[in-house]
Amino acid sequence: MHLKVRLFQPFSGMVGRNELTVPIDQGNLGTLLKKLCSTYPAIKEQVYDKEGKVWDHLNIFVNQVAVTSDKETTMPLHDGDEVMIMVAVAGG
Repeated sequence: MHLKVRLFQPFSGMVGRNELTVPIDQGNLGTLLKKLCSTYPAIKEQVYDKEGKVWDHLNIFVNQVAVTSDKETTMPLHDGDEVMIMVAVAGG
């Protein structure tokens, strides 16, 4: 299966692109995140904390719907899905 992945800063800067097509064998979010981190090791510390959990401040959207729980992983993905990954922005 192939997934469209849209990356925003700092990820797009680390990868050198803001959009990727990523092939994965199994269809879940955890598999995609691990594949991205193995292909682009520079992003691993931005995705996972020291305990190996996805950072709370990481926003992930699948087909423009926010993943609010279980970012870790079991959320199923399907061929052609679009995944957006960005760091939460806050300010005042």
